[in-house]
Amino acid sequence: MAPSAAVQNAVQEGKIHSTRETIKHHVRSADTKFSNLVPVKKNNMALTPAEVEAFRVDYGSEKSFRADYANLLMLLVSYHARMMIEVEDYRQKSASAYLWKPHADALGYLLSTFERLNLESEQIRRLARQRGLQDKATAVEATVEKVKKYAQTVSETLHATEHSFTS
Repeated sequence: MAPSAAVQNAVQEGKIHSTRETIKHHVRSADTKFSNLVPVKKNNMALTPAEVEAFRVDYGSEKSFRADYANLLMLLVSYHARMMIEVEDYRQKSASAYLWKPHADALGYLLSTFERLNLESEQIRRLARQRGLQDKATAVEATVEKVKKYAQTVSETLHATEHSFTS
């Protein structure tokens, strides 16, 4: 019997959290010159200066705009990294009879929950603009656009492979 949707979602959230912690550890322990290049599967993911800073700071459980801003950037970057990992695994296993399915499901989860994350990012951008923090609003916008662009690649990858299964 397959695990319930709630269990599968919890597994995906755990993977996102784990990826976030891995990136945080890399950024904090790497040489400053290279902390913006995070190894992800067989690639490197380049972080913007604002993203690097978000992983460097530690606001703990502080309830503030700056903590929400840093958490949002870290979550967006983590989504991007998870997509990169799952796309690579999906492509490697796409010719198999069934090994591709968990990766397709993971990518589907990431794409569907990214919409919620995009709405949260709009709230942070709006708040940043209201507070005169245009640099923060621009940083969030740049990160969201980067993840959106990669999400489009994910959709195209799933769609292209889907055709090869049905052809």
